[in-house]
Amino acid sequence: MVKNICNSLDSSRFEITLVYNTRYPTEPQDFEASFNKNIRKIYLPEMVRSINLKKDIIAFRKLYRLFREEKPDVVHGHSSKAGFLTRIAGMLAGISKIFYSSHGYSFRMTDVSVISKGVFFLAEAIVSPIGYIVVNAPNELNIAGKLAWRSDRVLPYYNGIEISDFIPQYPQTTQELNVVSCGRVTAAKNPSAFVRLCARIANIYPEVKFTWIGDGSEKQMRQLRQTIEQLDIKNIRITGWLEASSVRQELANADLVIHYSDWDVLPTAVSEAMALGKPVVGSTAVDQIQHRENGFVAQTEDQLFEYTSQLLDSPELKKRMGKKARETIEEQYTLDRLIAQLENAYSRT
Repeated sequence: MVKNICNSLDSSRFEITLVYNTRYPTEPQDFEASFNKNIRKIYLPEMVRSINLKKDIIAFRKLYRLFREEKPDVVHGHSSKAGFLTRIAGMLAGISKIFYSSHGYSFRMTDVSVISKGVFFLAEAIVSPIGYIVVNAPNELNIAGKLAWRSDRVLPYYNGIEISDFIPQYPQTTQELNVVSCGRVTAAKNPSAFVRLCARIANIYPEVKFTWIGDGSEKQMRQLRQTIEQLDIKNIRITGWLEASSVRQELANADLVIHYSDWDVLPTAVSEAMALGKPVVGSTAVDQIQHRENGFVAQTEDQLFEYTSQLLDSPELKKRMGKKARETIEEQYTLDRLIAQLENAYSRT
């Protein structure tokens, strides 16, 4: 989303500097290559995701010094950790327009301790009155409103994709069916639920193939493969990390997409799948799904199995929901819409 925002802002109106760090397996030079050449890039290796007091202090000092020297008109921090440091550094440096996008509040994570959640929540509560909160998804709107204290400081500008990059390929009537899920192999994406679904589906529909697009840490991948082996699932493939164009092709080849995440913030993979005309069966965390209209919302793994089976049994249902899915993204979740909102806010506030 940061790449899409930076590359899409009107370069005749906005001079953009990107301050960043990368996450495995992306190297800085590869990350920078995905941004327009007119964008200035500053690599900040001390800006790490986990709490690291020494690195956090260094990152804060560098941000503060940069803001004091450059005196930007607008500062927009992305993600909880960077947003915390950016907002404080920006305020102390006298920046008048400060924005923040959480892309998922850290205290909502399901794979961290209660103490860590408490620390993340306290950090958000302390700095949320600073500047404006750009809410990325409907399911975080109420949270942001309570943290910011003032409703006029909360901007519901939801994540969007470049719709023209996605040509619909609606599911066809074929004997070879492909059930796909896409995302990092993390607790948030709940890959074990997908694997359990694959096992249940394979017992009834042995011809179905399953694909997980993405990768994770060595530990996470080892656990996932052990679960696949224990459940004796044969027709499953894990692609590993792929370029965006390859991900798009994998999603285009899907008959339906599963996204049963524990918590999420308008997942881009779901928007892309829907833009390609694919029905999605997801959890209650997936805001794009309108239950029984453009996909199914499953509250339990039994429902996940039930709704997936319905789609596998009905080519007509898959196609009807796929068309509605495309319409939903066109109407509500485009990058053009998001950029227009941000450009207006950057200029107006």
